[in-house]
Amino acid sequence: MVLAKFTDGSFYRAVCIERSKWDIKVCFIDYGSMVVVEPKDVMAMPAKFMYTTCSHTVSLRLKSGRSVDEIDANETREFLEKENEFSADVKKEGNRYSITIDDSLVVFKFK
Repeated sequence: MVLAKFTDGSFYRAVCIERSKWDIKVCFIDYGSMVVVEPKDVMAMPAKFMYTTCSHTVSLRLKSGRSVDEIDANETREFLEKENEFSADVKKEGNRYSITIDDSLVVFKFK
């Protein structure tokens, strides 16, 4: 376990997935996102931050069936933060949650 710098410049709890001389692939344990960072952006985890968390696997789906890989994640997050209200279908499937949202709530990448 390490602290790794995310794109917002803050450090978050992470697990090292792969390491090379030039970069380190980490998974942010409280958020589930994986990024590649430079070694200078990783530090040892202080003991006070080593605690368990409750997390769930979430599958995101679009009503149209389009791939979520087509979504511009940053633009979509900013768009949803500006919205006052939106709805999504949430279903629990065992230990997994499935969230289905309307395509009008996401920003797609330019191809």
